Amino acid sequence: MNITFLGGADEVGASSILIEIGGRRLLVDAGIRPTPKARWGLAGDQLPDLEQIARSGGIDAILVTHAHTDHTGALELVVERYPHVPVYATPVTIELTRVLHQDARRIMQMRLDEEGELPLFDEVATARLMSAFKPVQFNQPISLAPGLTATYFL
Repeated sequence: MNITFLGGADEVGASSILIEIGGRRLLVDAGIRPTPKARWGLAGDQLPDLEQIARSGGIDAILVTHAHTDHTGALELVVERYPHVPVYATPVTIELTRVLHQDARRIMQMRLDEEGELPLFDEVATARLMSAFKPVQFNQPISLAPGLTATYFL
């Protein structure tokens, strides 16, 4: 097993972990930083190192731990690049993600209008993400690949 932190290991936000196990690659979360590092005068931006996913050979599934944007804010970008990859989350997480990302799009539109900052994603990308979600129940294993399961615990 190989675990690579794409973001969030030594900071708040951009939580994203790539797990390689049994020839499969799983992404756990894909968040954004609540305030871009660039606004703090530091190097970097809002996103975790999503390019590491491609360098590793892609992903087979995405597991979402919860809806906060520091864990879900970059999901649209990942799903855009990997449209056939299932995104697993509980029904409550799926619904909260929908609401939070709808609000995030409004905020991004305000930043575009006021500061010229380009949005990370649009309504079409969010719709694509919502279609990729596969609801899971607590304490019920889900099959990710032959011989590889995951279980969400409460």
